[in-house]
Order: sequence, then C-alpha cells, then structure tokens
Amino acid sequence: KAAKDANRIAVEGNEIARDANQVAEWALAATTDHVTYSWRLEVQEDGVTVALLNDSAHAAHQVTVVVDQDSHVKATASADEVEPFGQVLLDLEGLVQKEIEEERREAQRRDAINNADNGILVLGEPHQFRLRLTVTARTQAGVQHSDVIEQVLTVRDGRLKTPRR
Repeated sequence: KAAKDANRIAVEGNEIARDANQVAEWALAATTDHVTYSWRLEVQEDGVTVALLNDSAHAAHQVTVVVDQDSHVKATASADEVEPFGQVLLDLEGLVQKEIEEERREAQRRDAINNADNGILVLGEPHQFRLRLTVTARTQAGVQHSDVIEQVLTVRDGRLKTPRR
C-alpha cells in the first residue's frame, strides 16, 4: 500500500511540475514577446464596406473585434488569423446606411435654408461619427493583446471616408 501511495504522489507531483513548467513558458513568452499591433479602420472602394486593417508586420491569431457607438455594440467579428496588413471585414452596412441617410437629411435642411432667399447662408460641415473598436488577439507566441481604438468616419456625398493619416 505504501508503494501505491508513493507512486500516486509521484504521478501527482509530475502533473504539478508539468503545469508549473507550462506557466513558466507562458511567463517567459510574455516577457520576451515584443509584438505590438496597430489597428485602423479602412473604407473599401464602394464607400460603404468597412474593414479593420492589421497595420503591422505581425500576424494576429484568434482575433475578436467589438465595434460600439455611444456604448452600444454595433457589430462583432472574429478571425482565426489576420496576416500582416490583412483585414477583417466588419458588418456595419446598416449603421453606415443610417449615417449616409443622416448626411442626406442634413444636406436637405441646409439646402432648404440656403434656397429660401432670406439672406441666410448656411455652410455645411461634413457629417461625422465616432466608432470605438476593442480588438483582442494573440501573438504567435500565444501572448494575449487587447487594444481599443477610436476612429472618426466622415460621410460626404453619400460615401463613407476615413480621415487622412
């Protein structure tokens, strides 16, 4: 019986040692992994579709994206891997169409005032709205990253634009 107990304890000790080694490997990876990601929104050629661009030289793994506007989640997306300078398409069509329609309404109100021949001239500012994205990803070494970016998008002439960098 003593030999069985000793054997059981040795097996449990080996499992604990394996777990400790795994934790040590993760800790080492976290301290030696200097990967940084740069994320930004990019409007596609159609002026409606929006993608999140991995604007860095490192692949991102197990990527999740949460897009919110005024603390309301507007879209989520995920990808197993996003290559360097690769993209994740975001399903924001409904939101974008709503913002394009708001820009049209603002232009119509401005035009109505300007065409009223009352001596008042209203110059229009571009219609803008702000999105916040929370992006989580793992590096090749398995280190978890979490980034929050805010970006202002502009609607002009029924098309979405990203600000120039």
